Amino acid sequence: MVLAAIVLSVCSCGRFLNRGAAPSPAAGGAAAEESRAELEAKLRNVVRGHVEAAESSEGEGKARLVKRTPYYVKEYAVYPDGPDAIELAIREAESRTVPYLADVTLKKQRYSTDLHRKKADARADSVLFRGTGVELLTYELRDGKWVKLGSLFVADQVEEYVNGEWVPVQEAVDHLVAEEKAEEEGWLGRAWSSITGR
Repeated sequence: MVLAAIVLSVCSCGRFLNRGAAPSPAAGGAAAEESRAELEAKLRNVVRGHVEAAESSEGEGKARLVKRTPYYVKEYAVYPDGPDAIELAIREAESRTVPYLADVTLKKQRYSTDLHRKKADARADSVLFRGTGVELLTYELRDGKWVKLGSLFVADQVEEYVNGEWVPVQEAVDHLVAEEKAEEEGWLGRAWSSITGR
């Protein structure tokens, strides 16, 4: 009986002591809004680092060799509006390990060579094409840090440097001829072309 009275008194005291410590709903909303603003600031810093790293290797002489299986290409990127001119959208995810996802959009110019199957051919290629468009980056929040899931570059226009100026590339005709040739070859010819690379 004495033990039951002690247990009841301890439980009731705890209930009355914690009554004033409960946060108000308005305070919880402000804290959530503040943390979202902090998350956005962290994401902007991550994107700024991405842009600065890409632009540190800027210039034709510093174009890096990249492997895109089964091809090799030399390329570098320029962000004409800088790291602060970005559009971002943060959305909640239904996951405890990844509570937020973010999509980032920024303007980009990518200078790259043609695709080559051999590394030596790609390294020797010095003819660069300029693609101007938008880069889409996707991030997820893991353990309080933004981690890049992937990126996609969508070019509005592609230009080549001819006689001291950038002019639009005239490769649409080549693609049409290649498509017509593929239709004429049949499936065996297309399979042989994909194996030999011709």
